[in-house]
Amino acid sequence: MRVATWALFAAAEAQKFHVVFAVASRGPRTTEHRSESSRRAASRFGDATRVALMAMGFCYPGKGASGDLPPRPECAKLWHPQIMASFESKPLILLIGQYAQKHYLNNKLSLTETVKNFKEYLPDYFVLPHPSPRNQNWVKVNTWFSNEVIPHLRSQVLEKLSI
Repeated sequence: MRVATWALFAAAEAQKFHVVFAVASRGPRTTEHRSESSRRAASRFGDATRVALMAMGFCYPGKGASGDLPPRPECAKLWHPQIMASFESKPLILLIGQYAQKHYLNNKLSLTETVKNFKEYLPDYFVLPHPSPRNQNWVKVNTWFSNEVIPHLRSQVLEKLSI
């Protein structure tokens, strides 16, 4: 197992900048593990120096029977506190997917119930489903997500980026 180099860069850069968002999500796939695509993803927020991408697992865990294996739990426990301690102030943490939500919220709710109750986790966390192709049907079935959650997320992003 090797740690992706972009994870180490992200940890070092977080010490230099005022981070307003921290994105906690599943972790790298094989192609991301070998590249710095996460740095490009952070730039979608505008100033990439104000966004920290914190994978729940900093290495690719391998393939399982029906997709990628879950992120290794020791990664987030080891790295997230160190990364978070390097921020000037506590950012809004976007918890994307069930692995990030279970780690940070330690709740027993389903993904749907957690996202439906997103306001309960603000101002510290904003909960979202993982944007994988497997979840596209979830978005279609749960129309409240696009109508209620996404507009609130947009306003949070604009507010944080204007600071």
